[in-house]
Amino acid sequence: MVYPFENENIHVRAEFPYHFKSTDQLEIDLMSVIMEPIPFFAFHDSLLLTLFHSKKDYFLIPAKKNKKRRNLYFRFDVQVLKPKDYNSPSGSTIFRHNYKGYDFGK
Repeated sequence: MVYPFENENIHVRAEFPYHFKSTDQLEIDLMSVIMEPIPFFAFHDSLLLTLFHSKKDYFLIPAKKNKKRRNLYFRFDVQVLKPKDYNSPSGSTIFRHNYKGYDFGK
């Protein structure tokens, strides 16, 4: 899914690579640890927006909000694709969030 961020000076998109193994694994991992099962598509735009604006390569699900009862850090490799890298007609930079896995923090 792609989430566009635009202002007058910059054209940016953020995305989880759709139908990639890493994105499928993210959905599986999230559904296995969250307390209330919510379809991934219901919140992935908000998640992308949060990751993009926070400029972090992870998000946290606190211990009291997950089944494992420990802080869970879901980590991403953020790949920046400039327009010249993928022949963009629109000139958008893409921030692609490739899921790496989750851990219990430092």
